[in-house]
Amino acid sequence: MRIVSDQSDKDVTARRAEAQAFDALRTLAANLMRVARGAGKPYELEMHAAEFLDAAEAYRAMVGHGLATHDVQNALRVRKAVSTRNDPVMFEAETAIEEAVSGSLQIAASRLVFDGLREKQGESEAISGMDTWSRRRAASKATARPWAGAKGKKDVKPEPWE
Repeated sequence: MRIVSDQSDKDVTARRAEAQAFDALRTLAANLMRVARGAGKPYELEMHAAEFLDAAEAYRAMVGHGLATHDVQNALRVRKAVSTRNDPVMFEAETAIEEAVSGSLQIAASRLVFDGLREKQGESEAISGMDTWSRRRAASKATARPWAGAKGKKDVKPEPWE
């Protein structure tokens, strides 16, 4: 049996090179965030940066252009991969958390470059997410089902706010 693919060997190799560049970029970004919050491995930053630059240059040499801007943004997006859009309560919880995380990242980035205006914008976004979470949690507790979480009720799914 012979499997035929529409992708050439060059296309497959280019996709692998792109994936390696994005993996290196995410590793660098994650360590930068951890170091900024007082954890992480600052002694590995130079190595991570070099690995990313080497991988990005290998990709550029292979395809004739750098990584696409929108692909870089997607590679660094910190949103959860799994969405709960079919469950309105879980979707609201997920959205509130994502808004708080996004605002927190804006605060951190702004503090690094002493940008007070954008720091305030990040604070507003983070607080909005936390407020949404708090309001939903209070509403959930006010309408709590007395049987939720009771012993013997294994099929009961707790609210994300509990």
